[in-house]
Amino acid sequence: MNYNFRVTEGLALKQFKIVVAGPRASGKTEMISKLAELFGRREAIKTDSEGATVCMDYTYCDVDDTRFHIYGTPGADHLSVVRQSLSKGMNVLILVVDNSKPESFSKAHEIYEEICEGKEVPMIVAVNKRNSEEFSVASEISNLLKVPNEQIITIDAKSGEGIDNLFSVTRKAVWESQSVLKDA
Repeated sequence: MNYNFRVTEGLALKQFKIVVAGPRASGKTEMISKLAELFGRREAIKTDSEGATVCMDYTYCDVDDTRFHIYGTPGADHLSVVRQSLSKGMNVLILVVDNSKPESFSKAHEIYEEICEGKEVPMIVAVNKRNSEEFSVASEISNLLKVPNEQIITIDAKSGEGIDNLFSVTRKAVWESQSVLKDA
């Protein structure tokens, strides 16, 4: 099994690692900020003067007896070693794509290949910046990444719309992957 335990104030917490990756400027940092707000947290965000993540974003969410550590990776090509390092031991990958930039979908696919390198890790795709074309975008992403439509969630990282649904689907993917490991 791929989880650890931590005792906090007398409670044993199962711990899981969620990695958020995607092309530069796809909305990863905003999404993590909204997720942190949803759980009343502040996150650590390291950005440069232009607002790009240069190290990582981080927050955590406690639900019942479980802590979900959420790490956001930088999208810049020259920081691929940081993405690979942060993805070690991940339980779920959230791949963020900006549906207003379909040309970035192939970059998202490259990042997915780089991070997963043949590992069997559940993946959720967060399609950021909802618009009327979201269904055609979901179909295109589903074909490109071989992801079922129910694992493609539309969000608006700026407003926070859809973030709660994204976390719910991600949490379910974590638990389903753990039950598969227990059954094996």
